[in-house]
Amino acid sequence: MKRRSFIRIFMILCLMMYMMMLISVQKILDRADNALYTSLRDGKRLSNTANNSQTVSKENKNGLYHDSHKMKKRDIKKIVPETNCTGYSRQVAPTTNLSITKKHNPLQTSNDCQPLSFSKGWPKTALVSFPGSGNTWARHLVQQLSGAFTGSIYRDGLLMKKFPGEGKKDDSVVAIKTHEPLWNHNDGVTFQRAILVIRNPFDALKAEYTRRSGMGHNKEVVDPSNYFHKRKRDWGLFLNGKRPNSASFVSMHGWMYSTIEWLTEFPGHLIVVHYEQLKKNLKSQLIEIASFLKINVTQSLLDCIICSNSDGGFKRRHRTNETFDPFDNRTKAVLNHYVKIVETTLESVCYTDRVTCVDDPVII
Repeated sequence: MKRRSFIRIFMILCLMMYMMMLISVQKILDRADNALYTSLRDGKRLSNTANNSQTVSKENKNGLYHDSHKMKKRDIKKIVPETNCTGYSRQVAPTTNLSITKKHNPLQTSNDCQPLSFSKGWPKTALVSFPGSGNTWARHLVQQLSGAFTGSIYRDGLLMKKFPGEGKKDDSVVAIKTHEPLWNHNDGVTFQRAILVIRNPFDALKAEYTRRSGMGHNKEVVDPSNYFHKRKRDWGLFLNGKRPNSASFVSMHGWMYSTIEWLTEFPGHLIVVHYEQLKKNLKSQLIEIASFLKINVTQSLLDCIICSNSDGGFKRRHRTNETFDPFDNRTKAVLNHYVKIVETTLESVCYTDRVTCVDDPVII
């Protein structure tokens, strides 16, 4: 009898603890919702826009801006023919940027689509993303587009060979890599404009955890199920920003807050690029990025990048039959909630004079 009573009490206590945990999570999510929607209502998130014409009208919220943007994408397809890489042979002339004074002795490897060099006169441009969102790959694409090296607020020795501008933060580089939230001052650099790369948080978190666990920028996890199972506790600490030697913003909530902060508080011109669309519609994405950077590109250059040097060796290979999912149901619920909040923010700021969105404000 005593044993049965003990089991009943234990089960009741476990149930109570589970209910308290669910209530706590819901309170946190409700506070995040209230803070976001209140700030959007009061106009705080659009305080850096130049005038009232930059705010999103009711008509836009009803979907008219989607129509205009789809028309814009259709126009791009009419102007630039689709690239057929069958039988492609490289014949590329370097781009010319009249406002930029290039230094002597440009470098060009056998894979580069044009010579790359350090320059003078580039506006300080942040190439910003949450870690694991394809920033290194985006750097490669920007270099191939512009003919100029990219810089970084970091000094990653593993990247120095392919990115000689690693550690440079001045106007000699076309863009400067950063993962930092806006409030973290980005090593003292004051950016004039920014390219924000957004990736689905489920994939970004997995990619960044894999990198931080010693797999580097492009190595493949052979057995994901076993890999994450052995690191279950460490994986949980990472998701909640409590892993030793990791910044607190590299977490589930960090993905949301850092993205929203760059979208709403950065005062300069910003373009939003979705990682998934870079993979799916590379040519149209490259054209939009080139337009944002105010650089001239040719059809032959675009063909070269797409057909012979699109990934630069920085896209991690994945097994097509990979089905393992390291996220439990609670984590999925939290991340899906964060995704909805970021999508709401995108709808509020996209297609204003300050923020350019290449695609519809939806996280794939």
